[in-house]
Order: sequence, then structure tokens, then C-alpha cells
Amino acid sequence: MEDISRRTFMGAMGMGVMAAGVAMRGKALAADGKTAEDGQAAQGASSASDAADAAASAGADSGEDLAYVFELDDPSTYWGENVAAPHTTRESAYANVLPEMRDVSDSDVLEKVKDILPLDETQDVTLSDGTVVPAVYVALRNRINRIGSGIGSVPTEQSWQMLMYLWSEEDAQHEVEMPILEYFDALEYHNTSGRPVEECQQILDDLAMRGMIMRCHRSGHDVYHLLPYINGFWEFNELRAYLENGGVSDDPDDPASAAGLAAAGEFDSQGIAGSDPGASFETDVPLFHTYPISADVVEEDELAPYMDWKAVIQANDKITVSPCQCRLMWKSLGLPIDTGNHPFETCLSFGELAVYFDEVGIGRLISQDEAIAMVEGCMDAGMVPESLSMRDVDIMCMCHGDCCGNLSGWKAQRGVGHANVNINAYLLKYDKDACIKCGACIDRCPMEAITFGDDGYCLMNNTCVRCGQCVTVCPADARILKARDDYPELGRDYVDAVENLAKARMRRGMIADFAGGVVEVGDDAK
Repeated sequence: MEDISRRTFMGAMGMGVMAAGVAMRGKALAADGKTAEDGQAAQGASSASDAADAAASAGADSGEDLAYVFELDDPSTYWGENVAAPHTTRESAYANVLPEMRDVSDSDVLEKVKDILPLDETQDVTLSDGTVVPAVYVALRNRINRIGSGIGSVPTEQSWQMLMYLWSEEDAQHEVEMPILEYFDALEYHNTSGRPVEECQQILDDLAMRGMIMRCHRSGHDVYHLLPYINGFWEFNELRAYLENGGVSDDPDDPASAAGLAAAGEFDSQGIAGSDPGASFETDVPLFHTYPISADVVEEDELAPYMDWKAVIQANDKITVSPCQCRLMWKSLGLPIDTGNHPFETCLSFGELAVYFDEVGIGRLISQDEAIAMVEGCMDAGMVPESLSMRDVDIMCMCHGDCCGNLSGWKAQRGVGHANVNINAYLLKYDKDACIKCGACIDRCPMEAITFGDDGYCLMNNTCVRCGQCVTVCPADARILKARDDYPELGRDYVDAVENLAKARMRRGMIADFAGGVVEVGDDAK
């Protein structure tokens, strides 16, 4: 396994590389068979992450640690008096949209997202060692790349392993026949594939039980939708590998978990990401958003709509809890990531997803009271509630900058990305006159986002996710969260959430199909 630094690895994690970035990293050159349009869009995808790469490189070159501080002369000019975070202007969150996409309606953008290069216009991929990747995996990869944060439009030699590990060629053929970014049933799959309805039903249920697509039971009728890489089939299949092979749900150090960790490690070592995966933080509404830990840390003790984690739990009768997939990955791959004393079983699923997790065996049912107690215990340990950015929340994690793939990647990048603005519906207000310079907030911050300035007062950097952990320990009441009145409207459900991410990427030129051909290894590839 390549020796890579914690910062480099975490940065890759945050940009959506996840498990693929652990064992395999490389940079793709333009492959044979790509069209000029493909290359132009891929170039746009690569440029979107340049700012994050430049910031990380600058910090590495100067020997600075992760607590990199962005000082502003007067942040009140765009966020309000005494507001310390975020340090990104509201206007910048909507930058980098291609000029030709600025006036295109959402419905037309969605049609562009769904306009995928058909299978009969793709060709096999030939790798440098002579390995041939069948064209059906090229078509499958293009499809997955158009869902949510995608997997990078420019594939490398290491972008195919997970696909071939999970999907047979027959499975891949089935999935490329299915509708994308919408719910569908067996009859609709029959209409797009021409297969008998009974066969369609069997295929859908088989793929659903293997964690490849999502199944929902609605009024005695089953509907399905395709899954993105994250949050989707990666998490589902890592949990399956671990739990189906004896992994203990709440204790990876139990000797009984050894076989489960080995199976999860084998899965996690498979490559899938391309050389341009930088999308998860380059959108005005991120994949995940954080919650204030309680009403006590916000002004007027009242939480904004859809920003009350406890209300989410209390609105759902079906709840499951699962191991943290990020910490499971660190453990399964034997990576030297210090996750502190954070609990292991910290991911909640709700409603239809909880039913699915229970059916597939990747989560155990718990009560509302048990879920609330779990979240409160995690917050006492300094962790942050986080969920997919949607109103009808179906998954919620308890995260920390030292162990969460999203938050640790965000910290490694020093919060450089448009998602900085909307990773939370609050702003952090800091009263410098009230501050007694005790440093309690510095010790508590799960993102290491606070440091002392030269004058002894606090400075906050872009990694602040406005969770309010610092508010709970401030003895001088110098910190409080303030609800914003300009937070964007969230999508209704899971499909809306991944659709919004895909549309934002399309507007920025971050989606292009790959036609196949030769994938070569560049001089700087590993």
C-alpha cells in the first residue's frame, strides 16, 4: 500500500474518493475514445478542486498544521455584526457555474444529467497491463457518476475494481437499463428494458438485497431507485461485508469481528474514483449538513426548520443503528487514524431506509429513546449530528473531525469549497469583548477550527461547521449560533438530494461521460 500522509488521505476522502483513495491513487490522462465535449467537461471538473488543492499544497509547503486560519478584515460586511464564520462570501457559493448554464431551468439541467452516453456508443477499456474492462462497466460507471456527488468523470486504471467486484457483467447490463434519478417499479423497468415484468421484479429484488439499489415498500407496492457511490452502495456493501462475516456491531475490537474486518478491508481496498472526484464540497448545498447540538446553543433557544435532530428522530417509528462506516474503514484497512474514544455504533437510519437496513441485515432496530440517548452520548463526547441534506431525513450520523470521512476531509482541505457556506443553516457569532481568552472552545472544537490570535483572542477558520460545541463550554457566553434567513431550500427526500447534487455538478461542467478506449498511466500516477 502506498505511503500517504494523513492530510493527503483525508483530503481525498473529503472529495469523495473514500475507500478507493486508500489503496490506489493516480491521475488519468485523456483516454482514447473521448470526445472533445468529454474532455472539455472533464477539464471543468478538474478545475473545480484546484482551490482546495492549492490551499492544501500551500499549507504543506509552509509546514503549517491543519489549523490554518483565514483572517478577514471585516466579516460583518457580508454576514452581520460580530459574525466569525463562515469565511466565504455568500456570492462565492454560486461561482464557477458555466456561463451557458446560468439561465438554464432546473428541469432542463436535469434532462442533461439524464442524457447519458448509451451502451452501444461505449467501448471496452484496455489497461496498461492488458486487462480489458468490458464496455458495460464503462456505461455503468457513467451512470453512477451522474448520481449525487458522482465518482469523477475522468477514470484511471484504478476506477474499475469496485464495479467488477460488486457487479457481474449481467448485473451491470441490468442496471444500465434502469431509470436514473427517479423512483421506478418492475413495470417501469419492463418498459425501459423489454424484459418480462416477472423477471424485472426478480432482478430488482436481487440487486436490492445485495445493497446495489434501494427498495422502498409503499402501500403494498415496491419501488426502487439507483444508488450513488456515497452515500449509497459503498456504505451498504461495507456494512454487509463486515456484519455478514461476524463483525460485532458495536465493537470492532471483539475477536469475533476479525473475519468481518478482513471482509470489509477486502471490499474497501477496491478502486472506483476518477482523477477528478472533487464535487462533494463544490456545490451550494452539500451532500451532508450539520445540526446545532441543541436549542441551547442558538439565539432565542429556537431551532430553524429542519434543523432539529431530535425532532427528526421523534418523527420516525422505524429506526436502525449501524456501525460508523468511516471508522469501520479505518479499522478494516489497518490505517493509523486516531479516532479517540468515540463510540463505534453511531449511524441512524429512519423510515423506509430503516426498514431496508433491517431487511438486508445492516442495521439493528432501536427505539426513539435509544436513538436520542445514543446521540446525546456522542455529543457529550464532542461529536456532531450530521445528515444528508434533505427535509425528510433518512440517515443521520454522529461525526467528528478526527474520524468522519466528510468532516475529516473538510478539515484536511481547511474548509475550502463552496459547501462552506451551506454546510449548516447557522452562523457563529463571537463577542470578542466578552471573551476571557480561556481556550475552552479550542479544546472542545471537533474541527480544530479555533486558534488564539496574536492578541490572545480567538480566530475561527473555514473548517467551522457551526455545530455549537464551543458554545457549550464557553464560561463567558461569548459565542452563540445565529440562524440565517437565506439558507437554501432542501430537497424533499433522498432522490431529490442526489438529484440536486448532480444538477449542481452539471451546471459547473463537472459531469462528462467516458466512451472507453485505452487508459494510460501518467508519469505521476502511483
